[in-house]
Amino acid sequence: QWCALIDSGEQRMTLREFVRRHGDDPLAAQVDMVERLLYGGALDRSTAWSPPEFILGLAAARRRWKQSQRAFQGLDRGLGPLNPAYLQ
Repeated sequence: QWCALIDSGEQRMTLREFVRRHGDDPLAAQVDMVERLLYGGALDRSTAWSPPEFILGLAAARRRWKQSQRAFQGLDRGLGPLNPAYLQ
């Protein structure tokens, strides 16, 4: 649900898309394993889903996303005039 609130422009943001844009390979592997666990895909037994690794990777991706949002917004976005000019 959190990803759905992110405006990606042309389409609704999914966890996989968020990780593709802001995550890294280890987080992408964790997302793949979670999806396989949830939706019944075959798991590679050489690797296992790690909740701590998933959470740490997601937190790092979120920090990168927030940094990109700050850079995108810039410093010149203040509150405009509250009253129309004719009332002043």
